[in-house]
Amino acid sequence: MLGAASLLVAPAAASAVGPGPASLAAPPVASALGPGSLAAPAAVANGPRTTKATVKKTSCASISRKAKKAKGKQRTQLRKQLKRCQAAGKAANRALKAIRDGRYVGERGDGQTVDWTLCASGKYALRTTSGRSTGVSEGSGWRIGWSEANGSSGFTVIVEDPKKGLSIGLALRGAQWSAGIASFGSVVNKLGDVERTDAKAACAAL
Repeated sequence: MLGAASLLVAPAAASAVGPGPASLAAPPVASALGPGSLAAPAAVANGPRTTKATVKKTSCASISRKAKKAKGKQRTQLRKQLKRCQAAGKAANRALKAIRDGRYVGERGDGQTVDWTLCASGKYALRTTSGRSTGVSEGSGWRIGWSEANGSSGFTVIVEDPKKGLSIGLALRGAQWSAGIASFGSVVNKLGDVERTDAKAACAAL
């Protein structure tokens, strides 16, 4: 549910955005693979075209078709699977609306501090600190990948940017946000409490 210092760059077996939620509008940061600095607004404007934050396309259609043809216990199991699939889809859409233009600051369950900003424009700037080392990941094309519903309004999701290997975990239960490590594409562990604040101003400066 909802590491390297520690960018969650997906290895073959797991991916953890290392530096994974200070004021992103000002502090210098490093690139996902090494030190650097956040590009100034003008530089970003002249850079690659931004892809708005979105939800990875998934479908429950095949499960639905199988459920209609199945009988007995298999039909019951497929119906439950279909229900989970549909709930996950709704959770992903809820998560996108709730996460975008937000800044997440706190500590993951593994003790690493996070300062993550995720913008509706698709831009992101993530700083994850372990001891004296801070890893940074930045880009312009995050999306909600895997998702799972936590009740009727909560969720656990993996935020990813496949082009850059970004993969981090975020969760919302009630009013409490949590950040964690994403691995294997469908697992979020080591969740720790973080605070969400509005990041529209910071996002406008990215």
